[in-house]
Amino acid sequence: MSTDLEQTPTAIITPENFSEYSAEFFRPPVRVSLSNRKCNVSLNEDVYLMIRRTLNYLGDGESTVGGYVENILLSHLTQYRDILNTETSKRLKQPLIPDGISS
Repeated sequence: MSTDLEQTPTAIITPENFSEYSAEFFRPPVRVSLSNRKCNVSLNEDVYLMIRRTLNYLGDGESTVGGYVENILLSHLTQYRDILNTETSKRLKQPLIPDGISS
């Protein structure tokens, strides 16, 4: 198993940089598809409620649970694109996560 993930520093959210976090994750999601079709994802009710409460208290009033989760996942896929594409290229000819994905 590769240790690349262990060597990647994770940003720590502090009061000083919370505005950066808020700007990245509490904004409406960036759509990478022209169709804007949506799919359902199930969350544990406790997780859903934690996210909902977080958005109620810290969000900008326009943040949705789906948008917040989408922004987090797009950020994750962008951050780990190279390692995910390297591993999937062992089975597929095209990368699963394109370079043009926006987070």
